Amino acid sequence: MCRHMYICGAIFWLQTGYRFMWEKVFRNQIKGISKGWSVQNARNKVWLRVRKSNANTQSVLLPFSWQENNVSNVLIRVRNIYNLTLDGNDLKTAAFLAENKNNKLLNILDWHDAAKRFENSLTNVAPITWKNKYEAAINEALYFLTQTRKINNAADLTDKVLQKWIGKTEQHAISRRALWKFLKYCVNRLNYSNVWLPPTEIPSAGKRKLKKIGYPISDGQFLNLIDTLNDPKWVFAIKLCCVYGLRPEELRYLHTRNEGTELWTNYTKSKGGTKGDTTEPRLLLPVLVKDENNKPIEWNLINRIKINEQLPSIGKSGQAGQSIRRYLRNKPMWLTIKKQAELEGQNLVPYSFRHRYSKQLHKTHLRPKQIADCMGHDLKTHLLHYARFISDDMSKEFDLINA
Repeated sequence: MCRHMYICGAIFWLQTGYRFMWEKVFRNQIKGISKGWSVQNARNKVWLRVRKSNANTQSVLLPFSWQENNVSNVLIRVRNIYNLTLDGNDLKTAAFLAENKNNKLLNILDWHDAAKRFENSLTNVAPITWKNKYEAAINEALYFLTQTRKINNAADLTDKVLQKWIGKTEQHAISRRALWKFLKYCVNRLNYSNVWLPPTEIPSAGKRKLKKIGYPISDGQFLNLIDTLNDPKWVFAIKLCCVYGLRPEELRYLHTRNEGTELWTNYTKSKGGTKGDTTEPRLLLPVLVKDENNKPIEWNLINRIKINEQLPSIGKSGQAGQSIRRYLRNKPMWLTIKKQAELEGQNLVPYSFRHRYSKQLHKTHLRPKQIADCMGHDLKTHLLHYARFISDDMSKEFDLINA
């Protein structure tokens, strides 16, 4: 009798221990998929839980019984769900999408590879056509799909990508067609989920958002501004921008020539005209700020550059404008001038010093091409951004006629 009871107890212990053993292995396998992932037995069903680093927890009930013979299928399903969350899906959406994959292990969507395959598939599309009609939209899509990782369907992706071309009807349509053709290729040829099929409704190109034009600061406003600034390095930099019409970035590239009598910049950027055409080093010619009595003020700026007077830190390359904006944005006088600009439907920006330079030159008898050369861009770019100052000149001519 005792021997029989011993044998029964041993069998019970072995069965129970074995059950606990597979469960322990199973739980550890789930934990190994990613940090914070775990499973529980919920009324003999598999309950998947994901704890995020911010202590937020998501969970979903999977359609599997809590049995050893389901372990392999559950592991495949959970790995698929994990891969789908990497594509921006929340846990429940990922579980829903994974349920239609017949327990075949999914790969993380490689959008960059898909884009390359798509480009190679367009055998009848010339390289220039790809660049003009496909590249921008595809690159915009890749940004949202791989950098933000918050897009999980074609409709949302379409909205995000096409925001860039709101108000530009033709480019909006070209970009939409390119994007949708890419998405159809991914679904039909690369077996991506049907959630990436383009929506049936064509989105509206919308209305162009009117951009406020840059405000040309007046000499009086400029003098009031610098009188309230306490940092001599920044005052020096802002005076240079105003007197020489500098782009903020050009502050890095100043030097003197001809024994310190001329101020030059070596800054190089696209001129905005012919492709590949860039600016060349240029002689900087001053438009002096005038006082309340209309007398030019000489701040001896060239000599101060010659002796290497220190300028403020303007951040990394390409960040000079942002640095000036950060320095000025909360200054009381800057805010006062900003309100005055807004009343005129314009925007006070770091380039407002450069706008002042252009406006003053248009009061002279210089031709627009000559002014464009002084400012370091081509005539087309100049007319695009500063043609409004030409109308000021015309008004004065008509005033003379009617005097």
